[in-house]
Amino acid sequence: MQYQSIHTIKKSKTVVHKAKRSTRDRSEKKDLSPAQLHRLETMTINALKQCGRLYLPKIIIHPLLKNWQRPVGSLFFGDPSSQIPLQGPFEQTVTFFIGPEKGFSTEEIEQLLQFKAQGISLHENILRAETAPLTALSQFYLLHHSKLTS
Repeated sequence: MQYQSIHTIKKSKTVVHKAKRSTRDRSEKKDLSPAQLHRLETMTINALKQCGRLYLPKIIIHPLLKNWQRPVGSLFFGDPSSQIPLQGPFEQTVTFFIGPEKGFSTEEIEQLLQFKAQGISLHENILRAETAPLTALSQFYLLHHSKLTS
């Protein structure tokens, strides 16, 4: 089993989605060990201390994407073939689905489209799974902040 992350902006909740794939398929990671989960929690706490935030996000393991009900709010996923940038307006809850380095499988893209998620371009290059969430959050913050200050 591999994991891919899904990042939800509402209250900075970070979710890890369990993806069923072989080790030769799209993801480079087989599994998250308890030590890796602990490391993620430690990195999250350190990041919160560094930026002065007080809310600690939860890291949650979810079932396969095909077993999900449609999440509420505005839904986006990183799509390297898309030329569409992130743009509003946004609902109260915004969810970014971030796949592994080699991208979502065809079945996952079909599921995301059934959820009415919009494929967006995060960057002209394909981003690492660790970099894509930060890029998406940065783009959202800049869009949201510019609308608040204008």
